[in-house]
Amino acid sequence: MFITKKHIITGAPGTGKSTLLQELHKQGYSVIQEVSREVIIAQQLQEGTAFPWENTVEYAAIVFTEIKKRLQQHSNALFIDRSVVDLIAYLQFYGYHVSKDLLNFPFHDYFHSTVFVAPSWEEIYTTDPQRPQQYQELEGLEEMLIQTYQKLGFTCVYLPKSHLVQRAQFVIQQINSVVSV
Repeated sequence: MFITKKHIITGAPGTGKSTLLQELHKQGYSVIQEVSREVIIAQQLQEGTAFPWENTVEYAAIVFTEIKKRLQQHSNALFIDRSVVDLIAYLQFYGYHVSKDLLNFPFHDYFHSTVFVAPSWEEIYTTDPQRPQQYQELEGLEEMLIQTYQKLGFTCVYLPKSHLVQRAQFVIQQINSVVSV
């Protein structure tokens, strides 16, 4: 089965990733939506504890399973909101052991080597029931995300802190320049 390599959009919580992916989807691009928020909502509804800020290991296991499933179900999607690498970064950030299953995942079979990073952006950051972290925590998490992607051989490209449509245009221009090279 042929799998389209996904372009990852990553970054700390509240940096506009999901909004950007909604815009790309609106423009006709196929997208794998964020799994993390769905897992958090489900855990909240069933009064669970698998949250990135509470039971990070269980949370990561649930999200990992769901990401693998969606990669198979949406093999032709062009973009993905976060990836398995984000789970590794979260585990490391909170001081947990990273399983061999996560470390041995065939990242480069599924994902392009260039990753788009939505930088921390205090002006747009808001907390909500699925995003209770304070802004100051995001900067350390963003640094861990970038270090983890780079250690695994990815190149990080920062998205501009600009209007949504301009961000989408930036991403499309970047992927088109890679394809035409």
